[in-house]
This record gives sequence, structure tokens and C-alpha cells, in this order.
Amino acid sequence: MTASISRRLALRTVIASGAGLLLPAAQACEFYSTRMRIYQIWARETHLSDGVAPIYMQFDEVIRSDRLIGIETPIAEGADMVTGGVASRLDLAIPLGQVTLLEESGNFVRLLGLRQPLELSREYPLKLIFEHGGVVHADLDINYDRRIKAG
Repeated sequence: MTASISRRLALRTVIASGAGLLLPAAQACEFYSTRMRIYQIWARETHLSDGVAPIYMQFDEVIRSDRLIGIETPIAEGADMVTGGVASRLDLAIPLGQVTLLEESGNFVRLLGLRQPLELSREYPLKLIFEHGGVVHADLDINYDRRIKAG
């Protein structure tokens, strides 16, 4: 009788282990607030002499409008927004039902007062602070080039 129970337990373990292979893999580059998805948060590597680092991301699946009002990370003293080449306080409107891109050729967020160089193929913790959606704990992915493609 115990051999029968052991075989059943072994069979259940094998089936449970294999079931994970059939499920879609979670995307490490996506994070969620109660209002939206934040996708592909990335930056290029920096050097010891760099004091700032532009970071890029996409906001989509927006079910309620919100504003990104802050970013905290142990790797920088603060963050600001660059719009049309002009730096200002971080206050990014994220409208309902639209895709909002922060990208190299447009608007982006900039980490200020880097405490260390950002190394290629590393991830660094970020807290994204939203006006209504609260705090989202995310990771900043350091890549040579990861251009976001909307859609």
C-alpha cells in the first residue's frame, strides 16, 4: 500500500513540475500598478564620470488616468523629466486608454546624482511613485539598446 502511495506522490510531483512548462512565462520587464502596466524600464550603461542617466519606459493598459510624480532608487539622488530638451520637475501625465512612451527620441526621465556607474546587463531597483496608483517596485534594466516598440 505504501508503494502505491509513493508512486502516486511521485506522479503528482512530475505532473506538477511539467505543468509549469505549459504556462506562459512571466515577463521580467513588466510591472503593474492598480491602474496600468509599466513595460521595459531600461537605460544605457554609464561611466564613473556620468552624473545623470536617461531612463526609458512604456505605460500602457491604462484603465485609469494617473501621474508619475517621483522615482526613488539607491543608485541616484533623484529624478527629473526632460520634455523637448528642457528639464523640469517629474510630473508625467498618463492618460486613460493611451500608450505613453518615454524614449530616446522624445520625452524621458533622467536619474540625477548617480552614486555609481550603471553596468551593462545589470538590474537596479526603482520605486515608481504615482499620484493615485501609489508605489510600484520595479527594476531598471541596463542594456546596450532596447528600443520600445509600441503595440
